[in-house]
Amino acid sequence: MHVKPQNSPFEAGYKAFWDGEFICKYRPRSHYNLEWHRGFNKAYFYNRKTYVQSIPIDRLRQVR
Repeated sequence: MHVKPQNSPFEAGYKAFWDGEFICKYRPRSHYNLEWHRGFNKAYFYNRKTYVQSIPIDRLRQVR
């Protein structure tokens, strides 16, 4: 019988950003909590750099 290993907290946080899960399930101030937030933040900044900042500034002004 093969047991699938669980995702690391970092991977869980990264995936949580894309799935829209904004609440961390790990105990506050624990190592797992910090790793989850590190993964979440990595996905956030990747999204911001890739998609948000690639929008021309003129287009952003039209949205207002």
